[in-house]
Amino acid sequence: MMLIYEERAPDAYFSRFILRLIGRETCDSLPLRLAVSMAARSAASGDVCFDLASIQETMVEYQGNRIAMPSMRALRSLLYDSGAAVAPGATGPLVLDEKGRLYLYRYWKLEHDLAARLLKMAGHRAPETAASDALSSLRTMGELEAGGMQERAVIAALTGKLTIIAGGPGTGKTATVGRILSILRQQEGGRKKRIALCAPTGKAAARLQSSLKAMSGEAGAVSTIHRLLGTIQGSTRFRHNARNPLPLDILVVDEVSMIALPLMAALVSAMRPEASLILLGDQYQLASVESGAVLGDICSAAAREPDSPMGASVITLDKSYRFSGESALGRLSMAVNAGNAASALALLMDISVSGISLLPVPGEMAFREELKECIVEGYRPYLEAETPAGALRHFEGFRILAALREGPGVTGVMKLNRLVEEILLQAGLIDPVEDFYPGRPVMLSANDYSLNLFNGDTGIVVEDALHPGRMRVAFMRADGSLRTIAPERLPSHETAYAMTIHKSQGSEFDHVLMILPEAGSPLLTRELLYTGITRARALLEVRGEASVFEEAVKKTTIRLSGLCDILHGV
Repeated sequence: MMLIYEERAPDAYFSRFILRLIGRETCDSLPLRLAVSMAARSAASGDVCFDLASIQETMVEYQGNRIAMPSMRALRSLLYDSGAAVAPGATGPLVLDEKGRLYLYRYWKLEHDLAARLLKMAGHRAPETAASDALSSLRTMGELEAGGMQERAVIAALTGKLTIIAGGPGTGKTATVGRILSILRQQEGGRKKRIALCAPTGKAAARLQSSLKAMSGEAGAVSTIHRLLGTIQGSTRFRHNARNPLPLDILVVDEVSMIALPLMAALVSAMRPEASLILLGDQYQLASVESGAVLGDICSAAAREPDSPMGASVITLDKSYRFSGESALGRLSMAVNAGNAASALALLMDISVSGISLLPVPGEMAFREELKECIVEGYRPYLEAETPAGALRHFEGFRILAALREGPGVTGVMKLNRLVEEILLQAGLIDPVEDFYPGRPVMLSANDYSLNLFNGDTGIVVEDALHPGRMRVAFMRADGSLRTIAPERLPSHETAYAMTIHKSQGSEFDHVLMILPEAGSPLLTRELLYTGITRARALLEVRGEASVFEEAVKKTTIRLSGLCDILHGV
């Protein structure tokens, strides 16, 4: 078997640094250097660890040379004897466990500590009778189906310190947590409980707060995780940690699938030992852009042993209230999630099924003609809105989503944004004579903790009401209020008529136009399609080849980690 390894500069630097650290800088063992370099590459690619078995007895082509990698036993000895790696529990540059998982020490420590804290929390559970009075009250009001999954989620949250409520869009995760919070506030001393709600992005936080307020008229403040933990300018650390825990009794976290291992570990370590944690998310969505797939690992561990404390902590809601059994969007998302490419394609290509469609991606000239009406009518409401708040609300009605940031033809976000600007200019809806023109949507691609602006936040350029001719960028706060920022103060950002499916997580739009690349891509997977499809509330138009769609449905994302095994106790 031949493996071609194209080493990145950061991985080469890291491997040389480790060899120098352990006094082996003059070592001529390329297998050792490659193993260290590959571990660094895996961490940068989203994996928590590197599978050392994947290179045992393999021929690696590297910088024009062919290197014969030794057996697993020899690789272990090479790493241990050199001091590059240590066994779990010891301290060293890398950690190599008994299953052949090679970690950068930091990631092993994060994973180990997170698993230990989650298992300890899952082990605290009171008898279900403690929730009986509250449940009777909800049943009497008709708010809970006796024996249903939402009732099980309420019981879990009222009796335990760790509750994970998983489920697809529209399955009632937010409604369930709203009922849980209502019960907790009504209990004796409940009004004195310190409750906080948070989400990974400002947009997700705003949507959670809006949903809870619409249901009960009472939501409380919802913040981003970074703001809750207290960012320290110029540092990756937070003000709240194990030594200075969050002053909370209950913490609710939404959109957990988006949270990477380091941030989840920081959040859980900042919890007081007596506090309760409620996590909400869809385990089938894309994993975090950064390392790990924490929610997926937790749910997988629970599925392996449903009767374990971790299994009892995970409740999966499977009844959709957004999509009926006959809903095309609901049926399509389920088919994709199940990996049933034939059924998904049959739905998309059946002209008698309304609300979803699949057509080829047009060329650049044809794009302007075929999609002009869709784009103009999709964006007209927000561009003609009378107020900035109205513009931000209407902007959530339609969005173009793409699999790739840069792709061939018109399939990449960068090209799509330029084409949309041209179409809207021709329609007289925008006048992009300056970089910051009225109506331009911008999405942040970096955090600015001093401004409480975060990667993924979306704003719209508006004219300054107090200074005609000057521009401001309007953003919606989590509580629904508006704030405006001078354009020159914005962190790194880009135009956002079109956005990647990755960036769309935590958002929902009435109408989605999803653009697929002309050929398969390593990024185009089942999870990516499922995430894109479930961003649509009512209408989904997919532009792409049937063969590309089918290939993506059959390909799943695999994030290497040991979290599932640790939580499962193996």
